[in-house]
Amino acid sequence: MSAVLLKLYLQPQGTIRRFTVDESTTFEQFYEQVKSFYPQQVETLGFHYLDEEDDLVSFSSNHEWSTAIANHLESEAKLLRIKVRPTSVRRPQPQPR
Repeated sequence: MSAVLLKLYLQPQGTIRRFTVDESTTFEQFYEQVKSFYPQQVETLGFHYLDEEDDLVSFSSNHEWSTAIANHLESEAKLLRIKVRPTSVRRPQPQPR
């Protein structure tokens, strides 16, 4: 098993995070790790990575995540760079008067 070094660009705050996952890490495990970097009101996240043709590719499933990992492992890049953006945010409920 190979380790994959990730560099996450968290939007909209512009924070950058780095961590390592094993190539056998599931999308669900990755998702939960990344979601922990956001406030509680963030419900869902969107992900994109640059492929070997410099196209920005979205991923949202275990199959697409596995493709991103395989693509990275075949490349000579040291980091898998991923852009992360909230796609759904829970709005605070108004307090009754």
